[in-house]
Amino acid sequence: MMVLALILGLAVAATVWFILFKPVFRDKHGFGECLGYVLQPDVWSWIQGDLGHDWWCTIKFHFWLWSGGFAGCVTYGVLVAVLG
Repeated sequence: MMVLALILGLAVAATVWFILFKPVFRDKHGFGECLGYVLQPDVWSWIQGDLGHDWWCTIKFHFWLWSGGFAGCVTYGVLVAVLG
């Protein structure tokens, strides 16, 4: 049953990511921009004068990522507790 719980937890996480993608990033270019800022060191953004935009993109990306991860983990935990 743990495998079923794991598969359903991953499915819920992917569904949440899919549902939140459009409201958070608008399109794939917005996602790419936010991913670029997340991977870029903050010092480099500060030098370029993009620290505020870097901060906002990082917040959006982490909200999106952690929302799906949290939903998947909760689904997994509940199913393991209920199904044993």
